[in-house]
Amino acid sequence: MTALQHYTQVTLKGAIVGEAFNDFVLESVDEALRDLFCKDVRCEFYLHMERREFCVREEIPFKLDRFLSCLRQTFGSISGTIERAIAKRLYVRVGLQFSDFPKWDLEEYVKYARRHLDSKRLPALLICSPVSVPKSDSAIVNQPSQDCGSVLLVTVG
Repeated sequence: MTALQHYTQVTLKGAIVGEAFNDFVLESVDEALRDLFCKDVRCEFYLHMERREFCVREEIPFKLDRFLSCLRQTFGSISGTIERAIAKRLYVRVGLQFSDFPKWDLEEYVKYARRHLDSKRLPALLICSPVSVPKSDSAIVNQPSQDCGSVLLVTVG
């Protein structure tokens, strides 16, 4: 992902949308497993997950239910601790304060983070190619700065 592509996934004030959130989920999984287990255990777990659940590491954000199924089957009673460790790292990445809810699993924490960030999204549209946008009372057009290249920010409202 280029810097410009990443920039198009993030709206003003750091509200995360699209692919960036999924990247944060995957990075949080990797970091938690790295901190909790040695490299051999991590690699073996990913291979096991691929064989058992037909889910490769990169698909975890899209197939969270399969990842959790494999995690629970592999690690049993400690899987809840691993899920909370992943959720804590995700919340740090997205700027949320983690609260431990004993009945929540990783899927609930991820859903909450996504809903929370979606509700914080500013009404902004990033346009990544030269276009002509009519000026009106309902749109404020900001010309791109030199370091933004052809990015044009249109704020509606």
